[in-house]
Amino acid sequence: MSKIVITGAGGFIGRHLVAKLKSHGHEILCLGRSTGSLKRIKGRAKKHVTDYSADSLAGIMDGYEIMVHLAGRRLTREDDPEFVAPFVCGAMEMLDNLLRAAKESGLRRVITTSSIGVYSLANTNGYDEDELPKPATPYGLMKLLCEQAADFWGLRNGVSVAHVRLAQCYGYGEKDSGALMRFVSHARRRKQLKVSNGGIYQIDQVYVVDAVRAFEILINSDIEGPFNIGSGVGYSVLEIAQTANSVFDNNDRLEVEPATTSTAEEPQRHMNISKAQLELDWKPHYDLHDGFVSMKNEMQNEKPRRR
Repeated sequence: MSKIVITGAGGFIGRHLVAKLKSHGHEILCLGRSTGSLKRIKGRAKKHVTDYSADSLAGIMDGYEIMVHLAGRRLTREDDPEFVAPFVCGAMEMLDNLLRAAKESGLRRVITTSSIGVYSLANTNGYDEDELPKPATPYGLMKLLCEQAADFWGLRNGVSVAHVRLAQCYGYGEKDSGALMRFVSHARRRKQLKVSNGGIYQIDQVYVVDAVRAFEILINSDIEGPFNIGSGVGYSVLEIAQTANSVFDNNDRLEVEPATTSTAEEPQRHMNISKAQLELDWKPHYDLHDGFVSMKNEMQNEKPRRR
């Protein structure tokens, strides 16, 4: 069993990953920015509140072998899409401090969390890891720079480095900010779902259980490089809404606005996952319907909150 440091452990993916790794006997150090975020982690685990400054990270990784870097900042509607400093500066300083602590502690492996956002329509659809990524947003650029910085550091220090380029990740406990989770929230509450432009826009979605399994495979290996972890297909917004309504018994509560563009004109984004299939023996076990059914079961088993 391994001793693993997880940054952003109190976040959506972090909570799922910690639970899975603990169930397999790994020793986990959970890092988070606040006591509140770390309280979301169920069960007993070693937890450390940090602002990711060099001082707050000094010595805390001693005795650990692997770091999974999940912590990061999301793109919001308030962010200026043309300026990168709010993303890049903070992210690079955090990564530098984490890698400095990793070096001092003698960690042997680093796994970063990247994103489908490193690609754009300037890339060939069916985004491939062998193609030069061309981010279209500050968030995507930040993720790509973090990949390259970790690779640079790993090469200089003889540490193996891998990157998980995630599609849109969904599952129980995720925020309702994205279209998929918003549809699930509405369908679960028997509310009307509204789809614009005929719902023809497509999104590559991956269920969190499948994403966690990819991290596990990389934790248990020394394979390096970036890996696309997604469904390998684009689900249309209409298909996502219809599936949410079907699984959560919200039939006939769907409003579809007419398409104003053709399918050919609407961007279609998905990743080629053949490298992960070949080198990691990974492929998604959950399609959209199965992922929703799994989420529904988790929600039904949720314990009521104390008032």
